[in-house]
Amino acid sequence: MSMVEKISLFFIGGSSDKFYNICIMEEDDGTFNVPFTYGRRGTSGQSGTKTTTPTTYEQAKKAYNKVVKEKTAKGYKVGTGPGSGTSGVVNLATVHSGITVEKVDSGILPQLLCPIPDDEVEMYLKDPRYGAQEKKDGRRKFMQRKETGQNVSINRKGQEVGYPACFEDACEFIIKNNMIDRFILDGEEVGEKLYVFDSLQIGNKSIKGLPYKERYSLLQQMVMEKTFELLPLAETEAEKRALYEELKKKEKEGIIFKLLEAVYEEGRPSEDIVSYSQRCPQVKNKFYATASCIVIRHNQKRSIGLGVYDGTELIDHGNCTIPPNKEVPEINSIVEIRMLYCFKGGKIYQPTYLGPRDDIDAKECVVSKLKYKPE
Repeated sequence: MSMVEKISLFFIGGSSDKFYNICIMEEDDGTFNVPFTYGRRGTSGQSGTKTTTPTTYEQAKKAYNKVVKEKTAKGYKVGTGPGSGTSGVVNLATVHSGITVEKVDSGILPQLLCPIPDDEVEMYLKDPRYGAQEKKDGRRKFMQRKETGQNVSINRKGQEVGYPACFEDACEFIIKNNMIDRFILDGEEVGEKLYVFDSLQIGNKSIKGLPYKERYSLLQQMVMEKTFELLPLAETEAEKRALYEELKKKEKEGIIFKLLEAVYEEGRPSEDIVSYSQRCPQVKNKFYATASCIVIRHNQKRSIGLGVYDGTELIDHGNCTIPPNKEVPEINSIVEIRMLYCFKGGKIYQPTYLGPRDDIDAKECVVSKLKYKPE
């Protein structure tokens, strides 16, 4: 793999201070890819590729030129920006090889969901104390607007990470339309959209101590921009049942139930409690099983070996094929797998590769989180 051509662009205006890097990479087989990275300078940014599969040089050059033309027309300049040094400028060859930069700890952590089995769903549908929302299939993210005017995205590990460039405009929309100088939104990032479902701060006031229903009410007045979309909340039994049936019919990821009077609490209750249904203020019921696994080997024909921990021992749980439009993840990296179930003693049945997980630690890849075939 070698770099044929690259360009670094930057844009500074108002509170915006962002970069966009793009290049043409030649693969060992003579085909070409056009990877890119963008985000706020000083972050690792979001990365992707303009070519879903390797292509000819002519097609790669066409895609590359189109992006450069569009960005410069929007005011981007060639270079890394004044006083930037290497901050916010990510070497695209490094990104392409799967190496990431060290992330900054924000000190902000999410309230996590407790899983419930199918036979407990009915009690939450009937219980008027709980509301319901769709469980989106994306990445858990905070979007924070600091008092300094800087926008920061934070993952479920509390690390500052990159975010889509369109989030800048969405943040400005909220600031101007609500006449506030800061906020912290909690949501699920799916592509170039943040589905917002909670908030920790609005203006200079922390609202973590308010009941969820009140926090959601404040969001209804605040989040109206299409890039940041407020996730609907079903409250009555009829609304919850209708939502549940719709999500099942459309084969969505799952449903979430939230105690409407609960305050925001980081983390999740210990798994040693008597029952999640008695103690956890936010629970999830997933319609299909997923698992976070460690890549333990590379096989032939774009296949990887999957491992999870049973205590301190890393157990082989079979193989998974990587689609041709996705890069083969590095050994020891963590990936997300969709599966039908897992056989006792190992071997995931019908695994489907969903993508890499840089917001999960290896210690979270454990057998207790796998769904096993009923006996």
